[in-house]
Amino acid sequence: MNEQNLPSFLFSLAGELANDDKPAESRKLAGLILKNALDAKEQHRKIEFVQRWLALDPTLKAQIKAFLLRTLSSPSLDARSTASQDPFCLMFISFLHLQGRQLLRPLGTFVKKFPQM
Repeated sequence: MNEQNLPSFLFSLAGELANDDKPAESRKLAGLILKNALDAKEQHRKIEFVQRWLALDPTLKAQIKAFLLRTLSSPSLDARSTASQDPFCLMFISFLHLQGRQLLRPLGTFVKKFPQM
């Protein structure tokens, strides 16, 4: 798959996973492929995947996150279980990037206020 198709590919996978009318098997497969498109065990591939995600259009990323969050409340246990892996990948990527820095400032202030904790 080339990088030009990545946004629509990720969007389609997230949409399949979120669709309660789809068969459980296709939803699980979509979730697994989505997770594997967002995360890797090898450090060099993980960095590549993080960079690819961060380069995507913010609106598209918000739509994919919304699909995943909607799936977490699905009546299908398999879909919920599969989807629970994907948001953690996205949260980790976001944390490592700018959003993480925004969280670290308040945490640093907290630690300075309460160093004995």
